[in-house]
Formats: sequence, C-alpha cells, structure tokens
Amino acid sequence: MKWIKIATAGLLLIALAVVAIAYHRTAAWRPQTQSARYRDRLLQNSNYRAALAYSALGDLALKQNRLNEAEGFYRKAVVSEAASPQAHYGMAKVLTIRRNFDAAIAEYREAIELDPYEGEYQLSLANILMVQGQFDAAMQYFEQSLKNRPDPQVHDRLGRLLAAQGRLDEAIRHFRAALASDHEFVPAHQGLAVAFAEKGDAARASYHQKEMARLLKAQRGGAVR
Repeated sequence: MKWIKIATAGLLLIALAVVAIAYHRTAAWRPQTQSARYRDRLLQNSNYRAALAYSALGDLALKQNRLNEAEGFYRKAVVSEAASPQAHYGMAKVLTIRRNFDAAIAEYREAIELDPYEGEYQLSLANILMVQGQFDAAMQYFEQSLKNRPDPQVHDRLGRLLAAQGRLDEAIRHFRAALASDHEFVPAHQGLAVAFAEKGDAARASYHQKEMARLLKAQRGGAVR
C-alpha cells in the first residue's frame, strides 16, 4: 500500500509540473499586457507555480462538470499561494455556480485586487453585480474591464446595462463598437434591434433582426447570403 501511495503522489507531482509548464508556455505566447507581465513575475515564486498548477487542474475539472473536485483543487491553490489571482478567480466561478453570490463577489474582488489588469475578472464581477441590480458598481467594473480587455463581449454587456437604464444612445454606441470588433457578434445585433425598436426606428431595428437571424442560421450550418 505504501508504494501505491508513493506512486500516486509521484504521478500527481508530474501532472502538476506538466500543467505548470503548459501554463508558462501559454503565457509566453500571450501579448505582453500588464496582466501578463504581472503573472510572469509571479511565476518566479515556486508556491505560485504550484497554485497555478492546482488552478489549471481545477479549470479542467470545472469544464468536465466535476464541481466538488474543482473546488478542492482551487482550495489547494489558495493554500499553496494565497496571492494567486487565478486561485481566487477559480473559487469565485465555483461559488457563482453554487449561487453563493456574496462569497463569489468577495473572491472576484480578491482576484482583482491581486491582478487589477485582468479584464476577465472585472467582467465576471460586473456580470454578477448587474444581475443583482447593483448597476453603478457593475458599470465601474465593466469600464475597468473595457480598459484591460477591449473586446465585443465587454462592449455588449455595457450596452445592455446602459439600455436597461434607458441610456439608449450610449448603449447603441457600445453595441456598434462590439460589431466594429466582430461584425458577426450576434448579441450586439440583438442589442441594436431592441434599442432601435425602443427609439421607434423600425427600419434599423428590422435590419439588425435580419442580421441576427442570418448569422444564427449560418452558425447552425445554413447558407450565408
């Protein structure tokens, strides 16, 4: 039995090392954003590398819907290095799925405090705050996310928040910015269709409804015209 435990521990160490190396190689290919440079500095810390490996295993378990196992890996990551933003972000994702939103928000805030340059953390927190009706706080994190991660999803979420507040012209600017980044981004067409309909612009609303239908058909394998 003893040799089985030793062998199992050895395999786990090998797995952790492989995952850590894979993460490090991925980081090397990332654009050198502030967040990437921050994480590269952390990689010099052996405890952080262990936490990163556990976080990666947690991510894998989460993708396979093994929630308890994922939570266990993330907790091990936090124990290995409490200053690991990925560990806290992983815990936040688990807590969000469990609908423990107050605890999830605390973990998202911790991840953001540790790495304020990762727009994904800010976007995830903003989404929860928006659902809870904390619009001002959500706006703050959406705007921070946009500075760090100027992609169509952030513009779309900001557009939806602004539309919910009746700020249709500002919402339309963000939906259009999303389409400028990706002209086939369906949610932005949907947002524009609704916004223009509320403004009484039937022609533009109809255009974006048709674009949305065309793109959805293409995604299902239909012909694109």
